[in-house]
Amino acid sequence: MVSEYSKLREKNIQKNRQILKKLGIQTDRERKKPNLKRKKVDRHPKTPTRRSSRRRKLRRKSFKDMGTEDPSDNDYEPDHDKELQTDDDSEEIVDTHDVQVSAKKIDGAQDDSEAQENFLKVEAAKTGRSTCRKCRNKLEKGETRVGMNAWIAGRNAVTWQHPGCFFSNVSITRESSGRGKCRFSKQSFKKEEPRLTFQSHTAKASIKFSVIRSCLLPLARESKNMLQSEKFHPKAWKGYSELDKNEANSLYAEWKSCMEAANKNTSDGANESAGETKAESEDETKETETSRQPKANKKTGSQGKVAWRWGGCICYGKLLSSRETKSHCYARTHKGNVKTLTKGKSYWWLVDE
Repeated sequence: MVSEYSKLREKNIQKNRQILKKLGIQTDRERKKPNLKRKKVDRHPKTPTRRSSRRRKLRRKSFKDMGTEDPSDNDYEPDHDKELQTDDDSEEIVDTHDVQVSAKKIDGAQDDSEAQENFLKVEAAKTGRSTCRKCRNKLEKGETRVGMNAWIAGRNAVTWQHPGCFFSNVSITRESSGRGKCRFSKQSFKKEEPRLTFQSHTAKASIKFSVIRSCLLPLARESKNMLQSEKFHPKAWKGYSELDKNEANSLYAEWKSCMEAANKNTSDGANESAGETKAESEDETKETETSRQPKANKKTGSQGKVAWRWGGCICYGKLLSSRETKSHCYARTHKGNVKTLTKGKSYWWLVDE
């Protein structure tokens, strides 16, 4: 039920609307409501994109995309069945600055100005704690051992073997892809080219037949008597029977040349004597340098100018007599720093002013 008051109120509202319509005035309901929504602020204004002059790096195609096999002949595949045993002297961490450079060059392989790196390390065992990675027996102190880099226990280290165990791992293989390189001469192999492959622990390295003499000569000198046996003759190596006549002849010629060079006493003896005289001269210089130092285990209060070797250079300074101890001397450099000098070491000496 609508009351009389509501009917009268509605009637007055309609009457007022008609009057306002004649006057051209809009009512509150007909008036548009303002848009209270906030305008979106463009935080990234449209500006010209920056263009770089650098070329975009393209993704390198994988060997699967190219339809070829991965040339990982020189690499090794980890053998999880073998137990990794790390002794105190069985491996040596490889230093990038400690590289053995062979003094001999290969005819036609490289320029005369370039030296070749020998990846094989031949030396006498230092302590007797190292273990052969082939027979797992200890290498006695002073015994000849052959080292080759390999990943072992999560690091790149030198793994050691007896010379006989090393040659028992030698095999003759062929390059399958044509992308592998000789470990000694750094030259690429041709596809299906025969090569000599060595193995130490799980690492493998291959060389060309033409560099056998230069690569194996240091080892042949140390174990020439053992290599005279037919057990270590190239014919006993795995894969020799698969070579054709020319390849077998070239292999045997290089091996024969290597053994003849190892048996020579003229040139090799001269080189050894030259090395001995050089070592003797170095010992003499060390003795003279240590004699020109303040005496150890005693405070001498020495003063004057000193020199020391550092980074291939010779540096100079003045002794600080007040800071001298029984085991060390101290010098002031030209920059004002203090240099510590150990008594009895050959890297520093007194300079006569």
